[in-house]
Amino acid sequence: MQQIALPSLFAAPSADVPHQTVPLPQSQHQMHVAVFTGVKNAKEVRSLLIKGDESVPQMALINAAPIVDVFQVQMACTKALLQQDQGTMKTRSLYSEILFNLCPTTNISDAIRQFGIAESSSTVIAVMLGTEAPSVEKQLIDLVQGEIIEVNRIPDFTDLKTVNKIYKLGNAVRDHSETLALVIGAMALKGHLN
Repeated sequence: MQQIALPSLFAAPSADVPHQTVPLPQSQHQMHVAVFTGVKNAKEVRSLLIKGDESVPQMALINAAPIVDVFQVQMACTKALLQQDQGTMKTRSLYSEILFNLCPTTNISDAIRQFGIAESSSTVIAVMLGTEAPSVEKQLIDLVQGEIIEVNRIPDFTDLKTVNKIYKLGNAVRDHSETLALVIGAMALKGHLN
């Protein structure tokens, strides 16, 4: 099997901008990503998100443990936007559709449980979609108590045991590229193998 290296999509954000902006293929939208580590208030943030509190901007808050690479999130966002345009979303909102698309199964509650922010999440990925950069930097920094890090550091916080369990990859030792390829394949084939 030939391995294809994926190009790097990101450069480190400046210190005064907590998110990075990434264009999405075939879309006018952009994915705005901020990664927080050492999060101290995940339980409170999750509770506010569930309540629909207005202090939480419209976004997906993703537990970083089952995320192998930001490309995985980019694929889920692209698919969610396409499903929204086609009227084929399986969930009630664009941001829950992103979580649903990260999951290899068609169970919405599994997707939210496995990929959404958990009370114990220490590294969280905040994702917003839009045609312009969001103006919620201060709101986001006030909401999530943690250190903002570069997006390309997501693999540093991946829990391979969790990834292997969720995507049913077994316990074989793989490099980052091979694991990412298997995860992307599972996401792409979702619902077609059952």
